[in-house]
Amino acid sequence: MNEADLRVVKTVRLIDKTLLKLLKTESFEQVTIQQICLEAEIGRSTFYHHYVDKFALLEHLNSQYTDKFEKIMTTRISTLTQSNSLANLVTDLLPDKDALLLLLNVHTDDISLDANFRTIIGDNLAVFLRNHLKTTLPITYLQDLYVANAMTYITWSLAHGLNEDVAHFMNKAFINIANQITQQS
Repeated sequence: MNEADLRVVKTVRLIDKTLLKLLKTESFEQVTIQQICLEAEIGRSTFYHHYVDKFALLEHLNSQYTDKFEKIMTTRISTLTQSNSLANLVTDLLPDKDALLLLLNVHTDDISLDANFRTIIGDNLAVFLRNHLKTTLPITYLQDLYVANAMTYITWSLAHGLNEDVAHFMNKAFINIANQITQQS
């Protein structure tokens, strides 16, 4: 990597971190490009060299965390019925918990990390259900049920840390649901 590339990486990282810092005290709607530039100690032209607007910056951050989550889910979906699968999922997310908690609460008309995570969980679950369980229940119902509970567990665990009792409860609940599905068909 040459020096110019390193400067670009550092500048983009600085802008990313600055938005996250500002989101700790202000809503995304309230954050301005001027605030980002002042806090990051960069010129507006530098910001606009990397991002068209603050929405492009948000999309960039969400894309990074969506890609990470997609990789984690792809790895974890095969262990869905194991007793530690959700705890392992959250463990993989914990290094990014501060950024995730902020970004999961930012929703614009077109940009939502929460919606991205829900889609990834739902899509992976649908594939898992079709491949591993036979049921007469609508897949979309099971997706909605699982996604709502999984996202509640994920956000709660990111905010409060891993709790073995909560993890055990959630995994047991999901395993019981899976068992009910297989017994019903």
